[in-house]
Amino acid sequence: VGPVMIMGFMGPRGVGRSTLVRGLAARAATSNSGGVVWLRIGFPRRRLEALADVDLPVGVDVRTVNSIPELRRLTRDLVGVSAILIDLPGVNVHAESELAALGKFVAACNASWDRVYWNAVAPATWSTRAAAHSAQALAELGAEALAWTCLDQAGDTGTLLATTLRSGLPPSFLHSDRLGDGSTSNAASWRDVLDPLQNLGTDEQEQQSEGLAVAR
Repeated sequence: VGPVMIMGFMGPRGVGRSTLVRGLAARAATSNSGGVVWLRIGFPRRRLEALADVDLPVGVDVRTVNSIPELRRLTRDLVGVSAILIDLPGVNVHAESELAALGKFVAACNASWDRVYWNAVAPATWSTRAAAHSAQALAELGAEALAWTCLDQAGDTGTLLATTLRSGLPPSFLHSDRLGDGSTSNAASWRDVLDPLQNLGTDEQEQQSEGLAVAR
């Protein structure tokens, strides 16, 4: 994907977005300490404080900004890194004003870097209706995949599958790392999600597998 991988994560408040990003950054830093940046972004009226030293993931360069001008200044300083994980502020996806404000940050990031891979974030414990609405709202801002959290708390994977079909956003991460340290994840794999659905006869199963391969 080029010399620097830049991934952005957006979603409502309380869906495990920052925990997911923290875990991904910590895991990436195990093989590239100092080359991974966790970029935390807050709204000007809902500012984020810098993390205390005890909360900093090992080997990860954590930066915090609270406005678009701060973001633009920071992008000039981020050189010599291999990965940037952008943690956008949480929003109410039912509030047009908050989505519009988030869209300005997305546009600023897109203008600062050649390619940002945007991920919407949703918990697997949500209903299909809620998850699909959120996914579709964030897809309009540029999300091209859906990162799922709380896999260990979900009773089944029906919401994940139904939302994937309804929103058209493929899953990018399946996550259940509650600590966010990159080492405690028990998340299901995509194979784990599909296998329970394939209680079919041999011929039907082969046809279903072919259909799934095409879908992927």
